[in-house]
Amino acid sequence: QAINDDTALIKKLLKEVSYLIKDFPGYARIHQIHCCLDAWTVENELLTATMKLKRHKIESIFNSEIESLYAGH
Repeated sequence: QAINDDTALIKKLLKEVSYLIKDFPGYARIHQIHCCLDAWTVENELLTATMKLKRHKIESIFNSEIESLYAGH
């Protein structure tokens, strides 16, 4: 997605997230981010009927994005 190529936007989002979690321990800090414009819904099977994340489904759909976020760490 083109939104992830906008380095200024990604940098701003990381700055905002870093500010919000500034009191988190070091291992919980965010170093990379991937923007997804698609809604996560029950209909597309990324959420359960009780609005919980379907982690395995999310991991399988976004596997390449997750791998690229952890590359080099």
